[in-house]
Amino acid sequence: MTAKRKRSGKGMVEGTAATVNERLPSRLFATDRYPSNRNNCYSSLEFLLLVRDVLEGSVEMERLLCSCFGSLFRLPVRRCAFSGKLVHGMLCRQLVTKKRFEMWPVFGGGPTRFSLAEFGHVTGLPCGEFEPGYEVDDKAKSKKADYVFWDKLFGGRRNLTIDDLAAMVAGESTMSQEKKFRICLIIIVDGVLMPKIQKPKPTLQYVKLVENLDKFFSFQWGRESFWWTISTMLPAKKVLGKCDDPEGAFCAQLRQDSKFLLGFPLALQLWAFEAIPVLLDRLGGDDSVTLLSYIGDKLPTHTGLVLTDVLSAENNPKLTVLPMVDVHEDRDDGWGVFDCEILDRKVSYMVGLLKSGHKFEKGEWGGGDAGEPLYVHDPTANEVKRKIRKLTHNAEAGPVMKQRRLSRYFSRKGPEVGDKYEVLLDAVGELKKELGRLNKVVEKQGRMLKKYKAKSIGKLSSSRGLLSRRKRVRPVVSGDIFGGSDQERTHKSSDEMEDELGGGSRSTALKEGDEIPLLYSDKVDGREQTHVVQFGSGSNTFYVTEEEVGSKTGGVVVGNAYPVSYVEQGSDEAGDLGIPGALDDCGTEVDFGELNRLVGVITREEAVAENQGRKPSGQGEKASGLDGIEPQVHMDKVTSVEATGGVKGERITDTRGTDVEEGEDVGNKEPIDDGVGSDKDEVRTCGLAAAEDGQSSGVEGEGVDVDGSVDEQVMDLSDSSPCQRSEKHKPVEREAELASLLLAKEPFTMDKIVPTAEDTDYRFFENVLIGNPKVLHLNAGKFDLDNQFFIELATSQEWVSTKHIEALVEYIAARHEDTLKERRCLFLPPWFVAHLQGKTRAFNAAKVNRGRVLGDGRLSGFLTKEGRKWGVDVDTLYAPMIWDDNHWVGLCISLTDWRVLVLDPNPRLKSMEEVRSVLESVSKMIPFLVEKVCPVPESGPYGLEPFTVERMGGAYENRRSGDCGPVSLKLMELHALGNPHPRMDGLTDDLVDIMRRQWAMDIYKDWVVPVYVGEEMV
Repeated sequence: MTAKRKRSGKGMVEGTAATVNERLPSRLFATDRYPSNRNNCYSSLEFLLLVRDVLEGSVEMERLLCSCFGSLFRLPVRRCAFSGKLVHGMLCRQLVTKKRFEMWPVFGGGPTRFSLAEFGHVTGLPCGEFEPGYEVDDKAKSKKADYVFWDKLFGGRRNLTIDDLAAMVAGESTMSQEKKFRICLIIIVDGVLMPKIQKPKPTLQYVKLVENLDKFFSFQWGRESFWWTISTMLPAKKVLGKCDDPEGAFCAQLRQDSKFLLGFPLALQLWAFEAIPVLLDRLGGDDSVTLLSYIGDKLPTHTGLVLTDVLSAENNPKLTVLPMVDVHEDRDDGWGVFDCEILDRKVSYMVGLLKSGHKFEKGEWGGGDAGEPLYVHDPTANEVKRKIRKLTHNAEAGPVMKQRRLSRYFSRKGPEVGDKYEVLLDAVGELKKELGRLNKVVEKQGRMLKKYKAKSIGKLSSSRGLLSRRKRVRPVVSGDIFGGSDQERTHKSSDEMEDELGGGSRSTALKEGDEIPLLYSDKVDGREQTHVVQFGSGSNTFYVTEEEVGSKTGGVVVGNAYPVSYVEQGSDEAGDLGIPGALDDCGTEVDFGELNRLVGVITREEAVAENQGRKPSGQGEKASGLDGIEPQVHMDKVTSVEATGGVKGERITDTRGTDVEEGEDVGNKEPIDDGVGSDKDEVRTCGLAAAEDGQSSGVEGEGVDVDGSVDEQVMDLSDSSPCQRSEKHKPVEREAELASLLLAKEPFTMDKIVPTAEDTDYRFFENVLIGNPKVLHLNAGKFDLDNQFFIELATSQEWVSTKHIEALVEYIAARHEDTLKERRCLFLPPWFVAHLQGKTRAFNAAKVNRGRVLGDGRLSGFLTKEGRKWGVDVDTLYAPMIWDDNHWVGLCISLTDWRVLVLDPNPRLKSMEEVRSVLESVSKMIPFLVEKVCPVPESGPYGLEPFTVERMGGAYENRRSGDCGPVSLKLMELHALGNPHPRMDGLTDDLVDIMRRQWAMDIYKDWVVPVYVGEEMV
């Protein structure tokens, strides 16, 4: 046999110095002596683009994407350009074995398997066992009765091709959607997965199967397609008299100019990219563009690998080869294997070496056809650029008129660029990166602004902070504070009040202990009343708001700026103050010294002592101290005033002489406490009063409404004094009616795990919650949940918070507690993965003993609780994880398979490389946790190899924004329970909406209702 011409970078040498392992299978072609031809592929992925465009936006397309064929539409475009050289090179590098359903190529010395398991891994097609009695028959004879549905579907036309069917669905606008959908399914199976001739035709057997869509989708299409694919990739069986030398005949086929391949040979190329990463690096680009998102009806050409790419990758020093994928335990029995497979001892020996971690070299593989020239890699030789083949035609047949692009007649001046498609992809990729960076900047600024606002609202600040922000004082309206009803009384300016009282300038600096008069006047029945409130000043000076003034019938504000005092409720200090009118139960100031740094303490008197007929106590009395500290009263005198009139802010000067601007009117305000306006004598103490929703008590710039209204509930902020106790919510009549409706409903059963119809009482449930969204239910299932929590959970496409995820995890774990224990599964809260991510930097920086980084006693205690011990009670963990602060996914962590399976509601957002990058630190940390908390198995201690990361395919994809959190929890729930009906691929957008509403009602029924009816959680 003649030797071929030398190619660039190749030479002819005699023999190789190698030690051959005779126990290994022999090669088909000798090492580095491969023909360089190509293969013809009858399968065309452009049929998928046509189906995508024909069914775009329809319900049928949604069903197709949720079926077993959905994974085909998610194949990256850059991997789909068929490379005949690459596939031909893999066929030439295979080993000669007895296996009929396995091919073992050796690439650069490393063997890799291509079997049904790998085929199912890269295509996502079902590869389980066929129905009993079914066999793949390539010589089936048809009967006349078999064409009944064929004639109904195709109108009696028998001699049709897949191209004809494509023209039918694309051109006939009057065709029903159901008929169009069935024809599209035939196009997929006969045009993409199992074409048998160059111009494929519909297969009668598959046309009959498409009549029943449920049966069609449950068929094991992956096994059927692989049977046809592998049939032309291996040498034939040896048959005496017919095929005495099957290996030689197969080598002769590979030396032809081209060799045809049946089935779906692109799967071999997809597996080569998975098993040999350097090939994917030679390809360039990324996997962001899939067949579903690709724009156009034709795939890009001349983007696949050429021979030089294959040879360079094989001699790359960074070459690594993945031997195989294992069939996971969660697969059905018989998935990915053939019971009729032949045992080959040499293959078993090779697999044993692979599992033991043996590093194979080229020289270990012997045998093979040595008729081709030996390739010697020259790393210094420049790669030959690909040239566009010139189109030729037969001169004797005359000129052939061909349509040419007008742009070919004009050449653009300037630097040449590569493929336009690749250039555009690179440009788009750069834009996406820049957009992502800008989004992170905006999100960071938003978080900083939110933190700044949170610190500003309701914060106890020093006098310097109060002065710098120039807080204003709201006027006190007598009707609001003292129970009056006249809202039209006029308030005099501070200058007029000063003149009436004969006061001097307010800009004079005060000394420690001086009193600061706060003045206001009001007209009552034509008489003008002047009121004075005295404050003992210190190193700090502050304003008084209307909630700090008086009670319904009259009041005195007693304050001390420094040292801070605590006012003991129920004390009897009115007599000590020397106040005319003998106010009783005013309160006692107790000095805490350096322990307290509050600006002041305000006490409110709600009833006048003389109305109660009491006599003021003597001057010499002292109230009992607190914890042995002698009480001190920092007040010289207090002027008694009538409980009418209002206050307008005054300019006050602290000891440093700093002026504070005069307060402005902001509006009126309702009483802030139920005790105000009551007849009961009661003393209230507070620092700064703030509304529950974060609004300030009348200070400008801190959330006061335009109309001046705030919530009635008040939160007391203080460093020392106790806050008011929150009262338990008392259900109203509508809430009691709602509770009755919910308690009357049937308990949960597994057939309701994904409800198919909305609950008839949901609208009433929603109206009750919307009527009072801020009602807080304490200790509802270990959480404090308000009605707004349930409204957000039930709203379609509403983003949920971490609290929602925590509550759903807890609820699902409690609902299926017995089943999860039986299946040895455990649901973990979202903080678990976040905790590991927070230790990434320290973990990566540790050189030795990296397990110490994870040596958290509380974490170890959490993981070793009774009934949830890793390796003893639990083998599978389910944990939610958030990516980029905007996308929730579920993680299924298998301690037996040493694998992290990602349950992604929208896998289009990240490529598999990006997923592995995100989970890299987590997959490396989990082995150290396993070693720390799991008991040592009998087979020996655990290894510290990182967990493999995979992403589940074939499930429902939630392409809407806002549903990723609940959908990821539902996927984890279904996966943990064995994927019951309607299964993960049976979910739809409508079912997700119903599911969210039902979850809200169920949690409210099981957690909130028992809080008020005294029942335990169901």
